Amino acid sequence: MVSATAERMRPQLQLTRLGAVAGVLAAGLCGAAVASYPPDAGPDLVFPLLALAAAVVLLAVCVLQLALWSRVFDVWNHDRDYTDTRTVRVSWWTHWLSYPVLLAGLYLCIEASALGGFSELPGFCLGLAALAMLVAQTTSAVQYLREDGPPGTVPTHVRRLLAWVRSQR
Repeated sequence: MVSATAERMRPQLQLTRLGAVAGVLAAGLCGAAVASYPPDAGPDLVFPLLALAAAVVLLAVCVLQLALWSRVFDVWNHDRDYTDTRTVRVSWWTHWLSYPVLLAGLYLCIEASALGGFSELPGFCLGLAALAMLVAQTTSAVQYLREDGPPGTVPTHVRRLLAWVRSQR
């Protein structure tokens, strides 16, 4: 028998899977951009290499969130409560890590695209990688472990902060 929690949170698990696939795509596109970057790029090659590093870190965040969700979802599928708060904390802090990683990755993709030529293959790959990174972060990385409620998006955090400020008055 599947629990109500498992049924309610199934879409979040599916989004986490989608985001992990987008993370793989982003890392692959960044890798293709590095491989196709002009051989005489010199120090300009730093930007696509750092974009690749950001994509790999974001992929690791997505895979970690997917692993945590899969583990907890298995518990929910057996109609049990999940009580390991360490896993929830890891998921929460990992989702926060994804924000600066995404911002750095987007900046690096844009900068490397400009240096490599927007209309050339590296620039095209990096532009697609930036889009894939956005999809990965907004579908997977923000999906911190919870039994109900919205994901860890910026508007959600602002609403919670405003509610907390109102409660302190």
